[in-house]
Amino acid sequence: MSDLLHVFNKLRRPRILIRAARIGAQDYRRDRDIKRLLHINRVPAPGAGMTYLLAIEQELETIRIAGFATYSISKHVEILAALVIEVQFLKPSTKDSDVKHHENVPLEFRRTHRVPRLFADA
Repeated sequence: MSDLLHVFNKLRRPRILIRAARIGAQDYRRDRDIKRLLHINRVPAPGAGMTYLLAIEQELETIRIAGFATYSISKHVEILAALVIEVQFLKPSTKDSDVKHHENVPLEFRRTHRVPRLFADA
């Protein structure tokens, strides 16, 4: 598990992607989104899901850097948002405030200010 956390902490992505991922992470629901992103029927264990998400993200980053027309920024943002949340499950905490403050999330992925919601919850 610490290897996955180490790999995540070494990610360096453009600021606009990070900002979009933080916004996307606000609406992330693990039971719904992880299955859709990984094309599976069951919610995986946190470490297993993180492994696949990191592999997908690395592939998207390679495509982005190469400038291929098949690159999907929306897919990349979704994967990064999932990673921002999934990393919180790698280090079990005893209190809920750890998850709220994103202690396990690298500084560049942390929200430093309140982002206004674009749509009201229905």
